[in-house]
Amino acid sequence: MAALGQLLDLGRQIDQSLAEWLADFDRDRQTWRQEAQRIQRAAASVVLQLGFEGELTLFGSAANGFYSSTSDVDLVFVTSNDSSLPVEVLQIIRVYLESTGSSYNLTTVFKTRAPLLKLTDATGIEVDIQVNNNLGVRNTALLAAYHRIGGVRVDSMVRAVKEWARRCGVIGTVDGLLNSYAWTLLAIYYLQVVGSLPNLQLLAAERGQAPVLVEGFDTRFADLALGEFVPKGSAALASSGALLCGFFDFYASEFNWRTCAVCPRLAGPAPHVVKKADLTYGERPAFYIEDPFDERTNLGHGTTEQGRDRLMYALRSASRRLHDSVEPARWPMLCPEGFDLPLSQLFLKLRLREPCRRPEVPSAVWGLFGPYGAVQVFVRKSDPQAVEVYVQFGSWQELRMAQSENEKRLPCCEQPIALYISLGFGLLEELDKFTVHYSASDPGVPASSCYTELSKVFDPLPFATRSAGFKLEAAQAAVASDFGAFLGAGGAMEPWTSP
Repeated sequence: MAALGQLLDLGRQIDQSLAEWLADFDRDRQTWRQEAQRIQRAAASVVLQLGFEGELTLFGSAANGFYSSTSDVDLVFVTSNDSSLPVEVLQIIRVYLESTGSSYNLTTVFKTRAPLLKLTDATGIEVDIQVNNNLGVRNTALLAAYHRIGGVRVDSMVRAVKEWARRCGVIGTVDGLLNSYAWTLLAIYYLQVVGSLPNLQLLAAERGQAPVLVEGFDTRFADLALGEFVPKGSAALASSGALLCGFFDFYASEFNWRTCAVCPRLAGPAPHVVKKADLTYGERPAFYIEDPFDERTNLGHGTTEQGRDRLMYALRSASRRLHDSVEPARWPMLCPEGFDLPLSQLFLKLRLREPCRRPEVPSAVWGLFGPYGAVQVFVRKSDPQAVEVYVQFGSWQELRMAQSENEKRLPCCEQPIALYISLGFGLLEELDKFTVHYSASDPGVPASSCYTELSKVFDPLPFATRSAGFKLEAAQAAVASDFGAFLGAGGAMEPWTSP
């Protein structure tokens, strides 16, 4: 119990600074919410004018409660006519918006499993529109139920984790990391393990609720009334600060990433664990984060070895700093201001697959992005499968405008290009494998000459340079002891180590 008391004391240390941080962070939260609702109403009016029948609603963080003023606005239009093709509907909306000039940076992302239309509202808020994403609607409802049950302390903890990941630059599937939704699931699963949240899906089955089939998946969950679930034991004592400390300790030292999966669908209080071997893909995935409803979707699938190392380095660094006995724990020291507007750390990344006339790539890329304010074009020197390119811009606004060229064609390449916003970690780590071009006619020079300049761009990101030899033997032992007490006897799990 002494270790449990130590963790709760550490949480209390963080609580005041977390509350102050949230008060400052949430200054524009209500305004953002009002703008999101205005955008939803305006978009609903547009689809009505275009003659479509159905309902256009908010989904994602804007509707599940875990939103902040840095969130995008996600909209989904559920048509009354099931035969409506998402791409056709989105294309008509795009043409209409383009003709009215009511939004800008219109970007089609149609060549994916879930087509979407991206745009920037006049307020600067980024908006994504999808059609008939019925599973996404149910996911939103499930997370909204957890948000309502968890109350203020769960809301504070989950949103703090998401913003920590964003500011520390450990969000982004294009960089081999996790997206914001995956970080939310990590938080929900952890809260289920420590008993701060129930498993609403298992509870629905136990109560005999009829299955709710959406796209072939059972999406039923228990919609508990306020006060119907009451945490017990240490879970009832833990403040938002203690839950935050426990989150970092859990994934840094307790959770066995090699054999276990993050699975809110099957989660239970410790010592219960979900084994990868019991899920669809078995032990093959390095990180296994199952979608609550779609058992085929592993949100950790796109992580790379470098990305996983960076994620673990970030989690373990946060855990170590929280347990540093020299300096009292404060939330702002973990959640730096570093990564924020003007977002100079961002690049547009594209991969041009064969057949492609490689010598023409630099001039073709400059020809497309030069008018948008491109500053430098980095081209990988040799790759038998594709030509990898990073384009740096002078500002976020220029980069976002350039992204509207997504799915256009370059003269040197037969297929449409796919443009991704990237933090550029892969570029910095392998800079010697790229050439840099400063204009369409520039033959290029070794990109290693840009290392000092680029390093300054990455300076605000605390985990920009991963430490392959990062070890926390003593600190991990202390963390495991403290958090094991929080979980209760038998709750410890083997820590993850880099292969």
